[in-house]
Amino acid sequence: TNLPLGRMEFLPVIYQFHKKYGKKVRLCHLFYFTANPSLSDSSNPNLEIIRWILPMALADFDSYEPYYTYTKSSSNDMKMLLWPYYLITSRIVIVISAHLDCAVVHLDADTNRIYRQEMLDLLAQSRPLRIHTRSFESSLDFYLQVTQGNGPLLSTLEYQPCVSPLISKELYISQLQKENLSQTDLPLFGKLMNLNPFIQGESSHYFTMQGLRSFCETGRILGQFGTYLDPLSTETRRQVLSRYINDLRRHSHSRIIRSSIRLPATLNIELYRNNFILFILFEKHQRIRFVSISEASLYEVFLDFFQALDGPAYSYSAEETLATLKSALQSL
Repeated sequence: TNLPLGRMEFLPVIYQFHKKYGKKVRLCHLFYFTANPSLSDSSNPNLEIIRWILPMALADFDSYEPYYTYTKSSSNDMKMLLWPYYLITSRIVIVISAHLDCAVVHLDADTNRIYRQEMLDLLAQSRPLRIHTRSFESSLDFYLQVTQGNGPLLSTLEYQPCVSPLISKELYISQLQKENLSQTDLPLFGKLMNLNPFIQGESSHYFTMQGLRSFCETGRILGQFGTYLDPLSTETRRQVLSRYINDLRRHSHSRIIRSSIRLPATLNIELYRNNFILFILFEKHQRIRFVSISEASLYEVFLDFFQALDGPAYSYSAEETLATLKSALQSL
C-alpha cells in the first residue's frame, strides 16, 4: 500500500493480530518523502512521516516492511490526482480517492496481477527503511558498509559508554568462534575493530548513568557486537574503563546525559556526516535491526538534537563525566 500515514490506523491492529495469533501478514508500505520540505504548507512533512513510521519500524513487527522514495508533489498536489492511493492483496486491489472517501475494488485476477507487478517494480526502485540481520556476519557486513560509505561518525547516543572498540581483539575472536565465525570473516572483523570512534576524529558520544552502572555491575556489553560477548570479568571491566577514561582525557568527546532523557537499553542512534542517520536495535537471540535514514531535512533535525545534548540542560560537563567515570572505576 501507499496509504498516507494519517490513515494507517490499521497498523497497530495488524501488529496485535500478529502478536496474539502468530499470523504474519506481510505489509509492504511505500511512503514519500518531500524533496523540498521547506516549500511545504507544514513545518516539516518528512518529520511527521518519521513520527508515524519509526515506532513501527523499531517494533518487533517483522511483517511490516517500510520503503521510501522522494516526490516533488505536496499533500495538496495529491488531492488533485485521480485514485492516487491503493491497497493490494493477493486477491483484490482497492484504489482509493485523494480525499480517502471513495474506493473502487477490483476482483479480476488479471487486473490484480498487473497491479502487483507494478508495485514490485516501485519497491525495487525505492529504499528500504529497515534492515534486519539475523547473524553476526550479516550485521558486521552491513555495519562496515555504513561506517565506510557514509562519512565519519559525528555523534552517537547509546545506553552504555562506547567501550566495545577498547576490548581486545583476542577476547572478541575467542568468543565469536563459539558463534562459528568463519576464518574468512576474521580480517573483516579486524577492519571493524580499527574503527575506534576516538581515533577517527571529532565525534561526540552520549550515554546514560544507568548504562554506566549496568556495565560496571554486570560486565554485559549492549553494543553492536558486544551483543555476542559473554559478560566481562571484573578485571577486564577495569582495563576497558581505564582505557575509556584515558581516551576521554585526550578528546573530551563523551558526556553522560541527564535522566530527563530516557533511552532504551537496546537502542543506539548514530549520526554520520554524510546526511545519514542510523538506528540500531538489539533484539533477543542476538538479532540486530537497523533503521537507516538518508534525508537532508531530517538530518538537520537530528543534528540540532545532538547539538542540544551538549548543553548543561541535557548532559553533564566533560569534567563531571570524567569524575563519574573515575568513581565508577574505583568502585570495581
